[in-house]
Amino acid sequence: MVSGALLKAAFVCADIVDLKSSVSLERQLKNKYSSGFELHTWSTLPHGSGLGTSSILSGVVMAVLWRLSGKAYDMSCVIHSVSLHLISQS
Repeated sequence: MVSGALLKAAFVCADIVDLKSSVSLERQLKNKYSSGFELHTWSTLPHGSGLGTSSILSGVVMAVLWRLSGKAYDMSCVIHSVSLHLISQS
């Protein structure tokens, strides 16, 4: 997996940025939110531990991004976004 791929995908999935836009990433964020985002994630579990770290992390990241961007969401939205993440990894 590409470093930061989960976070990059989450920003797209949360509709915070549009990859198909001709507008730069910086301009998209300034237009919508008047600033950028800084998001830090980490885990002390070993890579490939089988404990579902990436699934848990993707759900938390999606919920955080939706909340920060003022979008409404519920648990079914989080589950759906994590399911899409799992499908894209297989």
